[in-house]
Amino acid sequence: MHNLENLSLSPSCVIFDASKSTQASIQKYEPIAKFNKIFYRKNISNYENVKPYYGSDEITHGCGELTILCGRSLLNGIAKYPYRSKYVLFHISLLNPFFYLGFVGLIRRYILGLKDPNAKVTFKKIYNIGRLLPTLFVLIQNPNAKVTNHYSVNSDIGYKGFLDFLNATNRKYAVLRFFEKLPHGNRVGGDLDILVEDELEDQAIDFLTKNPGTEMVDMYSVSGPSNASRIPYHTPFLSRKILEEAVRFNGYLVPNDLDYFHSFIYHCLYHKGLSSGIKSIYPELNISKSPDNDYMLKIKELGDKVEIKVGDTLEDLDSYMGSVGWRPHTDTLDLLSSSNKWLLRHLKSQKLEDEITLTICVLKNGFHKHHKIENFKNSLKKQGLEIIKYESLDNDRKLLAYNHLRGGNWSATNEIQYSPSDIFILFDKSNDGIISRRYKVKYDPRSKKEFLRSKYDIEYQSHIHMTDNTHQASEYVNVMYPGELDKIKNVIKQYDNDFKDPSNLAYINILIYKIKNLPRDFKEFIFESLRGRL
Repeated sequence: MHNLENLSLSPSCVIFDASKSTQASIQKYEPIAKFNKIFYRKNISNYENVKPYYGSDEITHGCGELTILCGRSLLNGIAKYPYRSKYVLFHISLLNPFFYLGFVGLIRRYILGLKDPNAKVTFKKIYNIGRLLPTLFVLIQNPNAKVTNHYSVNSDIGYKGFLDFLNATNRKYAVLRFFEKLPHGNRVGGDLDILVEDELEDQAIDFLTKNPGTEMVDMYSVSGPSNASRIPYHTPFLSRKILEEAVRFNGYLVPNDLDYFHSFIYHCLYHKGLSSGIKSIYPELNISKSPDNDYMLKIKELGDKVEIKVGDTLEDLDSYMGSVGWRPHTDTLDLLSSSNKWLLRHLKSQKLEDEITLTICVLKNGFHKHHKIENFKNSLKKQGLEIIKYESLDNDRKLLAYNHLRGGNWSATNEIQYSPSDIFILFDKSNDGIISRRYKVKYDPRSKKEFLRSKYDIEYQSHIHMTDNTHQASEYVNVMYPGELDKIKNVIKQYDNDFKDPSNLAYINILIYKIKNLPRDFKEFIFESLRGRL
């Protein structure tokens, strides 16, 4: 399999839902003989040396440098595709209906990648790994894979040698959890979870890639992407807080007691979800019955240390995180929910702000290299978007926006040109906005956002970010302009009070609006239904 390039010296291979015969073929296939293989199945009865998994979220989180999809996991071609893997082997199983559904999803991804290089997938070659009977797989490359959170270090150096190296750099880092036995690992088969400041990441990567082995390390930076949605591991200001307030334990840096408590809950809720094994109030969700740790017991242990009680369900924990400022904003949670079924369900039950077509538009630094701000303002007005407030951010305000809005997820490449530079507070005074506010019709600003991007973007990464609804916009206002939300809402309310709507045209306008949005609503309904079932 000569097409596998740029892998680590000891690459990981994770296989999902392979039958016994396919497992045997994979084990005997010489080109991947030296890969560290882990087999998972939904149903492990009568299978040996296979670990259980409970939902497609775990395929997204648990993928390796090479991920092999078989059986039911072929559905991940539709949603929750393992983008973090550098390569995917997709089983060509003509008698399996999941193959056809998943393959349609792969074709869709291929078409999307023609327009957006960041979503690109490349079909490389078809391989037969069987001996007597053909066992065919199509090899797919993910050119933008970010699996580099997962590393290893050889046992001669061990965790102690790696941590001693980090100490010697005099840079900020913190071992995030289960550090009670440092410099040794917490358990056999576990790993070392570590957060490093951005300036340390390249040095740490260089050390680990030169010294790979059997002791696993998961490493995250403050602003670098950490998952398939390309979101930093924590919201950046929280990561910086952890690093700034880190303390020494057995000679190595770890979070202080309160940050440990909060970051551990954050991990359970927003990274692991159902796979944490923590109870939920939603009876239709399948909680993992065999999580890799007793996470709720650990939360109670850490809570006792800081004298805080937080309840015993995922929903209790989420409510607590909101009360102490550790809950990400809704737009960040929306992104995280793409690989977290509990979060997807929980967000649907969340009470949102009444929709008044309030929208925040953030321009990024690179916009000004190519366009004039006055031209953009004119385009907003032509789209019916009224400017309530405009601000060109100074450096301190830029840092506030970068750290607190959008979960720190401003680009796939962390280039300065994609960092925030200007903010508009807008509302829609076109027929679309008036109909939505007056008649409580669902508002969808994406057509306006897509028009602006098509007019002003010159690269596949956009210089324009816009919120999707009033709830998201309100969270942004509360960060950037605390105490001003009611005044902003009153501006919109006053406009509506002054606006005279010809009643004989109202129902016609509503019908036109709904027909215009029907294709997008149908597409969204299908996609959300699939996300919820996978």
